[in-house]
Amino acid sequence: MSNDTLDSAIQRVLAIGSTSADAVEVLRPAFDTVFSAVSIESVDGSDAEEVIFLDQQLDIKPVAAVVCASSRFWSKYADEMPTKPPHVHLFVVDIDDTHDPDEIQSHPNVTYIHSETPEKQIIATLQASLPTAQRAIDTISDTTNTATTELTPVATGPFSERLFYEAPLPLLVAEGETGTIVAVNDRACELLGRSREALLGANQVELHPDNTDIDYQEGFQHSVDAAGIDSFVQYNGPRYVEDDNGEEVPIDIIDTTIEINGQVYVVGAFLDVSDRVNEQAALRRRSKAIEASLTGISILDPDERYTYMNDAHAEIFGYDPDELLGESWRTLYDEQTQAEIEAGPFEELEETGAWEGELMGVRQDGEPVEHYISLTQLADGGIICVNRDISDRKQFERRLKSVRETAHSLMLAENRDTIINQTIELIAEKIDRPLAGYLRYNGSEDKLLPASVSSQSRELLDNLPSFRRGEGLVWRAFEANEVRYYPDLTNIDDVYNQDTPIGSELHIPVGNRGVFIIGSTKTDAISANERKLLEITVSHVRTALTLVERQRELKQARKKVEAEREQLRQVIDTVPQFIFAKNEAGEFIFANEATAKAYGTTPSELEGKTDADFAPNNADVEVFTQDDRTVIETGEPVYRYGETLTDADGNERILETIKVPFEPIGVDGPAVLGSSTDITELQRTQKALDHLQRLNSINELESELRHCRTSAEIHEAGIETVLRGLDDIVVATYSWDEADGVLHQMAKIPTEGNQFPETVTTDDQTYWRAFTTGYDQRLDDTSDERGYAVPIGSAGLLVVSNIDDDSEQIPDFLTTVGNVLATAIERSKQQESVEDLRATLDSVKTDLNSVQTQLETLADTVEQALEAETRSELDQLLVEFIDTNWRYGWVGDFKPQMDAVIPRAATDDTGPVSELETGSDVEMRPALEAATTRSTVYVERTLAERDRKWATAMLAYGYRSVLSIPIIDQGVIYGVVEVASTDVDGFDTRTTTAIRSLCRIIGHRLRQLDIDNVARLTAESVEIDLAFTDSRPFFPSLPSDTSIQVRNVITVDSSTRRLQMVVSGASQPEFETYLSQIPSLYDTIINHNEAETVFKAEVSLDVSRRAPTEMLFEEIVSREVRVSNVLSGSEEELITFTVADRSTASVIADALTARFEGASLLAKRTREESDIESFAPTHILTNRQREVLQTAYSEGYYDQPKGINGQEIAELFDISHSTVHEHLKAAERKVLRAFLPRDVPSQER
Repeated sequence: MSNDTLDSAIQRVLAIGSTSADAVEVLRPAFDTVFSAVSIESVDGSDAEEVIFLDQQLDIKPVAAVVCASSRFWSKYADEMPTKPPHVHLFVVDIDDTHDPDEIQSHPNVTYIHSETPEKQIIATLQASLPTAQRAIDTISDTTNTATTELTPVATGPFSERLFYEAPLPLLVAEGETGTIVAVNDRACELLGRSREALLGANQVELHPDNTDIDYQEGFQHSVDAAGIDSFVQYNGPRYVEDDNGEEVPIDIIDTTIEINGQVYVVGAFLDVSDRVNEQAALRRRSKAIEASLTGISILDPDERYTYMNDAHAEIFGYDPDELLGESWRTLYDEQTQAEIEAGPFEELEETGAWEGELMGVRQDGEPVEHYISLTQLADGGIICVNRDISDRKQFERRLKSVRETAHSLMLAENRDTIINQTIELIAEKIDRPLAGYLRYNGSEDKLLPASVSSQSRELLDNLPSFRRGEGLVWRAFEANEVRYYPDLTNIDDVYNQDTPIGSELHIPVGNRGVFIIGSTKTDAISANERKLLEITVSHVRTALTLVERQRELKQARKKVEAEREQLRQVIDTVPQFIFAKNEAGEFIFANEATAKAYGTTPSELEGKTDADFAPNNADVEVFTQDDRTVIETGEPVYRYGETLTDADGNERILETIKVPFEPIGVDGPAVLGSSTDITELQRTQKALDHLQRLNSINELESELRHCRTSAEIHEAGIETVLRGLDDIVVATYSWDEADGVLHQMAKIPTEGNQFPETVTTDDQTYWRAFTTGYDQRLDDTSDERGYAVPIGSAGLLVVSNIDDDSEQIPDFLTTVGNVLATAIERSKQQESVEDLRATLDSVKTDLNSVQTQLETLADTVEQALEAETRSELDQLLVEFIDTNWRYGWVGDFKPQMDAVIPRAATDDTGPVSELETGSDVEMRPALEAATTRSTVYVERTLAERDRKWATAMLAYGYRSVLSIPIIDQGVIYGVVEVASTDVDGFDTRTTTAIRSLCRIIGHRLRQLDIDNVARLTAESVEIDLAFTDSRPFFPSLPSDTSIQVRNVITVDSSTRRLQMVVSGASQPEFETYLSQIPSLYDTIINHNEAETVFKAEVSLDVSRRAPTEMLFEEIVSREVRVSNVLSGSEEELITFTVADRSTASVIADALTARFEGASLLAKRTREESDIESFAPTHILTNRQREVLQTAYSEGYYDQPKGINGQEIAELFDISHSTVHEHLKAAERKVLRAFLPRDVPSQER
């Protein structure tokens, strides 16, 4: 558009302004005046007046023309309201196209016109911007004279204009003749996402998408013709407009027509209905879901008549939904149910608004139908009903009840035929499957033979046929042991009888016993629920048949038990305990060999007699009789520790006896079963035990603990003792769990509250410190009251709190209680060990009976082992036992100082044992692992370990699995048994148990032999003293005036020794400086300072770091020589060696003097045993046991208070706390047995 056209448009605006009530100002300012006071030319010739209405933010070039119409104005470019009234509108006309339209900020009251603006849009814009005009605008023609447009005002005043623009609804005005949009308010611009300038002059059809079935032009024309009434009535669904982003917005159109100066305009209100459309779509989806639901859904109106019902609801009652709409709910129920509904569910519905439960309705055909219904009341009084048909479930439950009732009688049946016949009757009558039968498998004929059929099956089929292997479909189910269902036998090719009247058939196997066949003349007639019920029935049949078979096996087992009873009697007669049973009259009804021998008679002579008939001491008889009566009258066990028995030789024996109620077979009335252990020797050595362990006892607690059989009872007794000694306290005890590595709470008083933790771990520092160090610990407590944690030996912990007495005797008292409890727990464990041994013997006997084909020689080996007198005899028994049952095996000694197991005997001297290597650098083989861990080691496949030398050796001889078991008793290891098999996984659980049990028995026998041999041991050990001057093995180059005396040399491992010494003539720093210069000495601990230059110390010695040290131990270790003392000074080092005999003494003396330059023999003597040494036969201990025991004793472990605890000993030897206690207990037991008199016969022990 040219400048003339723009000028013409402006002049037309001026012409409109000349007739307007308001003035129109035309400005053609120069550049220098546009931002200052502006001269205004009045159109009507009145005097100009000066008005400032533009701020300096509007950037208009000098050539631009500005037209201001007096309608409304709000400048987006001004900071404040201009001085001109706010109804001014600003036109910006870009005459020479110097402005980019995209850079001009848009504003509803600022119109930007440029040369590219269509003339029609300019006219519409001017028309909409001058709504106050009173007359029509004359025709304006552009330079091309191609179009003539009538500009007609659409509002007749400021009030109407304001209503239009500020209306809350989107409003548009279009010419009725052309459809051109001539006015649009702000809400319409927001809805369409377009500016007013973009909408004005556009055709109304352009607002709508063109990809719909709606003819928007036709609708617009209909509105013009019908004055805006139902312009789109012929179209279903919403109308749409398209916003600036191309998104379609659903709308409703409310339109009307107005006529101004003969021109018809259509005024339309566009209402956004997006929310309503979305809700309607959601409702349609929910409606479809309800219609498709398998759950019945219906709605009752306030008059209790159906207004809606889906197909599922109607089908439950056998109707179509249309048949029930408008009908009452009473149509579906009989009169009694109607009354029940009104009196129950409806009343609850009225009170709570909801009800659910089961009802019995009536189908259209008159049949009852059980259904589960949920009712919800609506706000208008209507009801929503949700129904589920539960007829099948109810029928299944009734049938299942019948199955369970029948199952009870099946379990009581005495034979298989009764079980099968009752099951066929149940299937035919209760489960309503009359075509049923059972085929029993006959193994000798390899057939399935008919055993039982229902009467209807017999009528239909005459007789159920028999089937050879592979014949018929029934063999598939039997061989696969799986349920098979054939819904249509007519489609099965390999049916046994192609002319069968059976349509569908179910086969349910009963293990390897047979198959149930259930059929129907119809196809697919056995439902899933019926199949499930039949499977449940047959599962009960399996159980019942198993019970019948077990009863038959039980009868056979009884016969076997009778045959074994005599063997069991022989086993009982071999144990040293007194085992007996008495009736109400006190007569022996059973007695083993040991009991009879004590009375100087035989078991057969003793049975039927009383204690009074044989016992020489009537006082003993009175005690025995009183205890027997107590057991019979109260039915409770009686335990007596320390009762006496004078035997036939007049010797008084001290017994530990337990008597329990007993109901013997074949004897009328109650009886007493008793077991007594001869503890005479144990009592005689009690003082020696007290001397070794330095433990105080509390007489009252000791008495109570004799009656405690379990650890829990011991802990309870300990708590009661503490409560008697201290008032108003809280006390708890804990027991050590070796497997979990924690302390578990055993008992506490009071029982309520949580003052003490249930489990003590390393996080509970005070408790844990008391247990691991062996010293009582003060509990952390902010109150004035005190508490202590006291160790119960290595078995547990005693914790006491709320002590209000600050006496120093309290810790001593608690320590004493802890020591006594530790002793009781150890005694209990020993008793359990005896009982475990008895149980093991019984278990071994039982296993022997069940695996006679594999271990038939075990019983003989056990009997011979119990009578063997030497270790070589036991080795030979083991080797013969292995040789009889397996291909290869051997017995060896465990040498901890050498980290090796040395063979003693083998089934074949040329086998893999001949290739064994020893030494600390040799790999860990199964036998060594079994010895060090004291547990069974089983290698199922040696091939998997072929990268190890021992496995390669085994494979070379064809041995594919290896079992290694330690020979151990009460923690003391006596050797290792290793057995090899040519099979992979050649040792099952029973075999392993049998060998392990035999090893325990042999270990037990070896322990007995150790005890018996104590009396024969003589003090033949020899001591030699050697002086070393040049090459000193222990302490080279000692400073002058410094001497070191080593009192104990403890073996930690093959290359490490722990030296316990007294240092004189040097201060602690001087001594540490000296040690830092000797590479073989490290890890120093200063234990005690007796003076500034006299103190005790401990030092670790690495025997491989210095050549003299390595040579010394190389000679003495191989000959089992001990270093018993070292005295080292600045001039020489004197070492005392202890050897087993004189010949070894000479050999070691010659060897050392030859290898060490400057070494000389000073003395050789027979070692004289002191009184204490005569009672401490350390020569029967292992090296490690002797070293641990000597260290514990010398460092004050048995003192009170203790000079060292178990944890500290463990750190010395670099072993676990539990292993220290294991060594100590094993050593203590051996030492105690050494106290037994030499003239006591072994059988009486």
